[in-house]
Amino acid sequence: MRKVPSISPITGTPWAIGSYLRALLAASDHQRATLLGGGIRAETLRNVQIGSEKDELTAYAIWGRDVAPQFVLARKDRLVATLSPRPC
Repeated sequence: MRKVPSISPITGTPWAIGSYLRALLAASDHQRATLLGGGIRAETLRNVQIGSEKDELTAYAIWGRDVAPQFVLARKDRLVATLSPRPC
């Protein structure tokens, strides 16, 4: 099966970011090619527990060429939240 590159880097709605995350986690190396010779990857940062129920989530950084990382929290391959660091 031929791999078709993604059109867009890491921009868009939470739905789009969730789609990128699912595609990246489905790839054995957590990377996908993008058009114009680029690529994006998901890097596992750490597991975290959230809330009184101690819900287990994974923090990821989604990186692309010449793009600042998009930080996300996920339950398996399902996006739960995006995280935006505050500028100092």
